[in-house]
Amino acid sequence: MSSVKITAIASETVERRYPINLWSHVHTDGSMNEQSTGLRVYCNLFAFHLAIRRDTTHIDGKFEAIFIALNQLSARKNYYSRTVILSDSKPASNEP
Repeated sequence: MSSVKITAIASETVERRYPINLWSHVHTDGSMNEQSTGLRVYCNLFAFHLAIRRDTTHIDGKFEAIFIALNQLSARKNYYSRTVILSDSKPASNEP
């Protein structure tokens, strides 16, 4: 199955389980290159893109992105009733 088809199925599944009119969708991502580890968090309430310490991994970036998302959500409790955090690829806690 092509990556385009997989992405389309994933998007349909998320929308079916967590309709955007009922749930706030928070997207997180962690990445790493030779220079640094980075993270990205975005939703309709806030967005962040940060570089973090050099001695970290992409998994650290994923966890840090989720941590930032939770902190930002806790500061904005009056703006949403339900939230789902969507992280790229496998759950960060399951990666080797």
